[in-house]
Amino acid sequence: MKKRVLMRVRWFGWMALTVAALCTGLPAQAATDSETQIWTSATLQSDPSHASGVVGWLDLHARRGTGSTVYILRPGIGYRLIQGVTGYVGYAYVPTALDGKADKIEHRTWQQFILQGNAAEGLTLMLRPRLEQRFGSGDDLGHRLRIMARGTYTFSGLPLMLVLWNETFYQFNNTDWGLASGFDQNRLFAGLGFPTASGPRFEVGFMNVFQNREPTDHSLNILAVNAFWTF
Repeated sequence: MKKRVLMRVRWFGWMALTVAALCTGLPAQAATDSETQIWTSATLQSDPSHASGVVGWLDLHARRGTGSTVYILRPGIGYRLIQGVTGYVGYAYVPTALDGKADKIEHRTWQQFILQGNAAEGLTLMLRPRLEQRFGSGDDLGHRLRIMARGTYTFSGLPLMLVLWNETFYQFNNTDWGLASGFDQNRLFAGLGFPTASGPRFEVGFMNVFQNREPTDHSLNILAVNAFWTF
């Protein structure tokens, strides 16, 4: 019993340190181009808190910016390894509709783990490392690592939750279709969640996306509206 409690303390301590490291280790933002966008998403996911078994994943996105809309269709399949730890593999179809120009298409394969558990009454922590293999308009294959740390706090007796997450992207290699190795971008979200008894959970908030680009970095200020279904 004592060993199990100690493992839980270490587990959540490590996750808390990860959240702190990601949120405080952001690059200094020098001169940047700024833009306002609207991002929407819908995610259908098997309950990751179950002990074991095959699980499904599907997320859909539409992201409207100046002169373009990015769509993402990302199905996957996974397996619950132990309680609170689930591994996934999947595919992503990512077309970009450019106003007045030919569309761009990107294909991806991806692998991820979700580590999730309750740290305290009402407080849930989640860590999600993801690897992506990106196929674009050239011959080179891009490899990228994404690490998301997420925390939610649900108020007792209220259909309301606070949501905070940070995701950092690192590109492993250069490609002949424009990807550059090194730190790629960082996404930081803060908002409110509205769970329902039998339907989707909605999350609405502000997200800042810092993109490391040449010759000028980009800063995106985003209204994010997300819906989640768990089965």
